[in-house]
Amino acid sequence: MTWIPLLFLLFLQPSFGEILSSKKICGPYELTEAQLPGGSLFSKNDLLLICGDESAPGWSEIPRNQALYQIQTVLKSQGYFQSKIEDQGERVLVTPGPRSTVKKVEFKNAPPNFKDVIFRGYKGQAITPTTLSNTKDWTTSRLRSIGYPCPSVSVSANAKEESLTLNLKPGPKLRIIEVDRPKDSPYDDSAWQRYDAFKVHQYFNADLLTLTSRRLLENDMAQFAFFKDLCKLDGAHVFQNVSLAPPRSLLFSFGASTEEAPIAEVEWKHSRLDAAGSNVSANLYGSPRRQSLKMQSELYWFHFWKELYFFPGVEIRRENEPNYKTLSQHFQWGLGHRNDDSRHRYSFRYTPMYTVEKTLEGAGPTNIQYFSFRTSLTLTSHYFEYFKTTPQQGYQLNVDWSAQREGIESPLSLDQFNFSGTWLSNYGKWDPPLAVLGVRFRHSVNVTSSESEVPFTYRLYLGGKDDIRGFSRNSINNLDQGYRTVSYLGLESRFLEVLPYKIQPYLFYDFAKVGVQHWSWDQSLYASPGFGLRWQSPIGSFRGSLSRGMISQKDEQVSQPKEQWNFILTYGQEF
Repeated sequence: MTWIPLLFLLFLQPSFGEILSSKKICGPYELTEAQLPGGSLFSKNDLLLICGDESAPGWSEIPRNQALYQIQTVLKSQGYFQSKIEDQGERVLVTPGPRSTVKKVEFKNAPPNFKDVIFRGYKGQAITPTTLSNTKDWTTSRLRSIGYPCPSVSVSANAKEESLTLNLKPGPKLRIIEVDRPKDSPYDDSAWQRYDAFKVHQYFNADLLTLTSRRLLENDMAQFAFFKDLCKLDGAHVFQNVSLAPPRSLLFSFGASTEEAPIAEVEWKHSRLDAAGSNVSANLYGSPRRQSLKMQSELYWFHFWKELYFFPGVEIRRENEPNYKTLSQHFQWGLGHRNDDSRHRYSFRYTPMYTVEKTLEGAGPTNIQYFSFRTSLTLTSHYFEYFKTTPQQGYQLNVDWSAQREGIESPLSLDQFNFSGTWLSNYGKWDPPLAVLGVRFRHSVNVTSSESEVPFTYRLYLGGKDDIRGFSRNSINNLDQGYRTVSYLGLESRFLEVLPYKIQPYLFYDFAKVGVQHWSWDQSLYASPGFGLRWQSPIGSFRGSLSRGMISQKDEQVSQPKEQWNFILTYGQEF
C-alpha cells in the first residue's frame, strides 16, 4: 500500500493554502498574498535596497529596519497604505492589506467653465504617484484649454478617505496677443497662418494650438510642430516651432470594407512650389468598386487675399457599382477659400468642370460630354476636427449645389442640391467619455426635366455603409434610374467602457424617404435598426454592424429592395 507514506510526506510539506498564500520577496521577507493587483511590486533596484548584493562590498547585508522601511515605501507607491509586518525571527511576513483606490477628486479654486467637463480618469485607479501625476496633468490641460495658459496645480492624496485634492491657481485669463513664426523659413508667414485654428486676440486655448500643429503635419508642411507660450501682463505670447518636412512626399494607405475591399491609395505631393505654400499632388486610388488617377494643385497666387487659391485638376475614373459601370474624365479649374474663426473652419469652393463620360454598363446615356459647375460650403467645428481619430464631439455641415445647363455644352438642364451633416455629443461631458451620441443626415434633390438622361454621377441612390445600413449598397434605386429626392437620418449611440480590450458596442437606427418628384417624398418609409462593435486598434478603427432593412407603408406599384439582414465591416471609416 502506498497511501501511508504519501500521507506522511504531505504532513512534512507546507499546506496547499500556505503555498498559495506566500510569495517570497527576498531573504527572510515574504508577502502573505501571492496575487496582487498591479502585478510585480518590487523591481530589481528595490530588491537590492531590501536584501543587498553579496557581490558589492558594503551592500551584502541590509539592516532589518531599513529593509522594512523600503518594503513599506514600495507598497505605498503602489497604493498599499495599510500594510502590516509580522517578524517571526527567521521569517518576516508582510501583509499588504487592501489597495487604496481613488473614490473622489476635489478641485479647489476652479474657475468658471472648468467643471463643464467632468473628469473620471481616476475611477478605479490606485492612489499612486502615476495616478496623481495623470490627474494633475489633466487639470493643467483643462485650464489651458479654457484661457489660462500659465496655471499652477498641486495635488495631495488622503489614503484613508481614498480621495485626491487639487489646489488650482489658474492665473489670469489671457488672450493671444502675438504669434512668433518660424525664422529663416522658405515660407511666408501667410503660409503658416493659413493652418491656424485660432485667431490673435481670442482667449488662449492649447487644444487649438495642437490642432494647428496637426494640420501642418497632415499637409506635409512640417515633420513635427509644436507651440511654446509665454505669459505677460498684456497677454499670451505664442512661439511656433517647426521642423520642415521634405518638399516631396509619398504616402501609402490602406482600408477595407465589405462593400469595397480591399482599398489601396498612393499619393505623391510637392508641398513647396513657392513661398506661399502652393502645392501639387497626384493620387492613385484602387478598389473593386472604383479606380482613379487624379492630379490637382492648390495655387496661392492671390497676394491681396492670402486664403484664396486657384485649383486646376484632372481625373480619370472608372466606377463599378451594382447599378452601372462607367469610365469618365473630369477637367476642373476653380477657386477655393478656407478660413477659421474661434470655433470653426469654413471651406468654400467654386468649381467649373468639363466631363467626358462613357457608360460601359447600365440604363443611361451611353456617351456624353457636359460642362457643369459646383459650389460647396463646409462648416467644421474645431473639436470635430480635433477628435477626428477618436470621434466624440463636434459637428460638420455641408451645403452643395451642382448645375449644368442645356445648350451650354450640356444635353440637359440639371440642378442638384445636397445638404448633409454629422453631429456628435459626449453624453454627460465625461472625460474620458462614457457614451457618444451621433446624428447624421442627408437631403439631396435633383431638379431636371429628363430623368433618363441624368449622368450616373448625379443619380441619387440609397443603401449601404454611408447611409441606411440595413440595405445593400445602392439597392434603393428606382430600377437603377435613381430618385429626384432622397432623405436620410441616422441615429447612433456608442458605449465606450462596457466591454474589455477597448471594444465599443453601439446601437443605431437609420431612416430614409425617397421621391420620384423633386422636393417631395413617396409614401414608403425605409428603416434599419441595428447594432455593431467598434475597436480602436493601434493601426486604425474597425467597425462591424448587423442591421435589418425594413419598409413600412410600402407602395406595391414601385420596385422595392429586399427586406433582409445586412452585415457591414469597415476599416478606417467612422460614423
